[in-house]
Amino acid sequence: MKFRSGYFQLFINIFTNVIAFGTSLCVSFVLTPYLISNLGKDVYSFFPLANNFVNYMSIVIIALNSMAARFISIEIFKSNNVKAQEYISSIFISNVFLSVFLLFPAVLIVCSLETLLNIPNSSIPDVKLLFALIFLSMIVNTLSSVFGVSVFAKNRLDLKAYKEIIQGLLKGLLLLVLFLIYPPSIIYLGIVAVGLSFTNLGIDFIFTRKLFPTYVISFSYFRYNLVKEVLISGMWNSINSLGSILLLGMSLFLANVLIGPDASGELSIVQTLSGFMCGVIVLIYSVFLPRMTEKYANESYEHLAKEVRFSQKILSYFATTPTLLIILFGNSFFSLWMPGENSGYLQCLSVISMIPLLVHGNMWTIYGLNMTLNKQKNPSITLILFGVLNIVLVYFDHILLKGNLISLISISSFINVVYYLFYIPLYSTRQLGIKKIYFYSHMIKTFIFCLVVVIFGMIFKNSLYINSWGLFFFYNIIFGCLFLLLHVWFTLNRGEKEKLIVWVKKKIQ
Repeated sequence: MKFRSGYFQLFINIFTNVIAFGTSLCVSFVLTPYLISNLGKDVYSFFPLANNFVNYMSIVIIALNSMAARFISIEIFKSNNVKAQEYISSIFISNVFLSVFLLFPAVLIVCSLETLLNIPNSSIPDVKLLFALIFLSMIVNTLSSVFGVSVFAKNRLDLKAYKEIIQGLLKGLLLLVLFLIYPPSIIYLGIVAVGLSFTNLGIDFIFTRKLFPTYVISFSYFRYNLVKEVLISGMWNSINSLGSILLLGMSLFLANVLIGPDASGELSIVQTLSGFMCGVIVLIYSVFLPRMTEKYANESYEHLAKEVRFSQKILSYFATTPTLLIILFGNSFFSLWMPGENSGYLQCLSVISMIPLLVHGNMWTIYGLNMTLNKQKNPSITLILFGVLNIVLVYFDHILLKGNLISLISISSFINVVYYLFYIPLYSTRQLGIKKIYFYSHMIKTFIFCLVVVIFGMIFKNSLYINSWGLFFFYNIIFGCLFLLLHVWFTLNRGEKEKLIVWVKKKIQ
C-alpha cells in the first residue's frame, strides 16, 4: 500500500485520468458539431445553459459535500475509522433530505423557464423537458457524491478514471443510438444525462464497498454535530462557488438574455475549447489534491508548500502547451470543426476566453490549497466582490456602450486574471508563512515563455496551410512536443536540469 501511495500511484492516477479525459474529449469532439448541425446552435446552447443552472443550484449542495472528502480522508489517514464512518453516514443521510428540498426550486424553474430565458417558441416544450431531466440527474448525483470520496481517501483516482472512461463511451453510444433511430431532439441529451447519473451512482457504490468493505450507511452513525462542522466549513466553498458563478458562470446566461440565443450559441461553441482546458486543469489538480491533504494531515507547512510548488509545475506543463496550441491554431480548428460558422470570429472569442486559463494552469493547486487548509473565508468574500463587479460592468457596457459578445467575455476575462493572478497567490503564501514570491518564480518564467512562443508562433504559422484534420493534428503534435520540451527546460533551475539530464542518461543506458 505504501508503494501505491507514492510516485507510482501518482503516475497511475495521472495516466488513467488522461485516458479517461481523452475518451470524454473524443466523444464531445465528434458529437458537438453533429448536434449543432442537427439542432442548431441556438437550440444546442440550452444544454450548457441547463448545466449552468445546475451549477447555480449546486451552491447549496457544495456547502455540504465540498469538504466531505477532506474530513473523511483526514480521519482515514489518522486511522479513526469509526469517526470516518460517522462522517459518511451523516453526510449521505443529509444529502437525502437535501435532494428532496432541491425538488421545489427545480420544479419552479422548469415551470417559469420561458420567462427567464430567450427560447424560440417552437422549442419551449423540449427545452423545459431537457431542464427537468438535467435537474433529475443533479438529484441522483447528489445522492452518490459521498460514495465518490472512497477513491479520493484511498488515493485510487485510477478507479475514478476507469469509471469516467465507461461513462464517456456509454454517453457516445446512447446519443448515437437515439439520434440514429429517432428524429433529432435536444431531449436526448437530458435522457443520457439521467442514465449516466444512475451509472455513476452504481459504480461509486461498488467502489465504496470494495475499498471500505466494513463501512455501512446507518442512522445509528448519524451525528448532527459532524454535519454542522462540515456545513460551517463548506459554507465558504458555497460562497466561493457563488463568486465563481458571478465571475465565470454567468456568461452564457448574460449572452442569452442581453444579446440573444444566437450569441449564446456561438459562446457555447467557443466554451467547448475552454471547457476542455478547464478539464485538463481540474484533472491534474484532482490527482494532487489527495497528496496535498495527506501532507497537511501528517507533515509540516514546509512540506505542504513544497508539494504545492511541485504540483504547480506539473500542472503548468500539462496545461500551458494545449492552451498555446489553441491560441495559435484555433482558427484552423474552427474552420475544420464548424465549417458553417465564422472561424475568425470564433477564434477571437476563444483567445479572449483562453487568456485566464494560462493563469489557472499555473496556479490552480495554489487556489486549492485554501480548501486543504480550510481557509476559504477571505478568498470567498473577495471572489463575491469581484463577481458582482463583473456583472455590474457587463450590464454597464451593454446598456450605455451597446456592448457585444466580445466585450462581455473581455470584461470577465480581465477581472478573472486580476483575482487569480494577484490575490490568490499572495493570500496563500500568507497562510503558509512563506515569502510572497514563493509561487511567482515559476509563473513569471512561464508567462515569458508563453509570450515568446505566441510571437514567434504567429510569425511562423503564417507560412503553414492547414486544410485537413491530418495536417492539423500533424502540426499540433510537432509543435506540442516542441513547446512542452522548451517549457520544461526554460522553467527548471540548474539543479533540476542536472537531475533531469542524469535521469535521462540512466534511462538511455
